[in-house]
Amino acid sequence: MCKLLSARSNNYLKIPTKDPKEYFLVANRQFDGFDECLANDIAAPGIAIYHVDRKQQIRGNFNNTDRTHRLVTIEAANESKYGFNEYNVTNGSRSTDHDVLWHQDMVFGPTTIPNSGLYSGEPSGISVKILSPNGSVMKVQVGLAER
Repeated sequence: MCKLLSARSNNYLKIPTKDPKEYFLVANRQFDGFDECLANDIAAPGIAIYHVDRKQQIRGNFNNTDRTHRLVTIEAANESKYGFNEYNVTNGSRSTDHDVLWHQDMVFGPTTIPNSGLYSGEPSGISVKILSPNGSVMKVQVGLAER
C-alpha cells in the first residue's frame, strides 16, 4: 500500500515494467495549488494514472501526435463507461462528464478498461486499487507481476 499526497506536494509513484522506457505514473490530483485549474475540465479530483513510453521521444522532443500510442497517455477512468478514451479519439467526440480520474474502490489492471497492458500487447501484470476517498492524502494498493 502506498500513500500519495496531493499534487501540491509533488508526490507521485512510478511503476516500472520490464521495459525500462515504458512505465506507469500514479499521482494524487486534487484541485488545489498548481492543480486548481483542473476543476475547469475534470469532473472530480482523484488519482491520475499515466502510461508513459519514452520510446516515443524523438530527437529529444516529446511526441504525442499518434493518438493510439503517445509518449504520455492518461488512462481515463471513464473509458469503460464510454467505450473510448476521450483523449485518444480522432473524430472530436468527447464524453460529457470528463470523469477521467480514479476514485475509491476503482481498480486499474490487466483485465480492466483501460488495461495495464504494454503497447507491445504484452501484459504488464500491474494493478492499482484506490483504497481511500478523495483527499490530500490517498491510499492506493499496487500489485506487481513476478519477474
